[in-house]
Amino acid sequence: RVGLDIEKIQSKIIQIGPRFAHPEELLRLGDSNTARHYTKLWCGKEAMYKWSNIEGLSFKNELPILCSDSNAWYGKSTRISNDLISLEMIEFDNHILCFTN
Repeated sequence: RVGLDIEKIQSKIIQIGPRFAHPEELLRLGDSNTARHYTKLWCGKEAMYKWSNIEGLSFKNELPILCSDSNAWYGKSTRISNDLISLEMIEFDNHILCFTN
């Protein structure tokens, strides 16, 4: 199974970011809380949501994104298991494409 999402990078996501990003994710972003990084968080959560195929998951609390650096993104769907889900992020033409791997 696979989850996939594509989003345009737009500055308005910074205003709504705290609604879908867990406080720990925001701490990990630190000074990198740009529209680009929020879009990556959103895309990762959307891809995992589609991968899980479970309606009603809380993006903020049940789909955490963990990343070790800007090139390695991982998440998990806490309602399914604590296994890590690898997320591939591709940037092009002011868009982010994310798919579960």
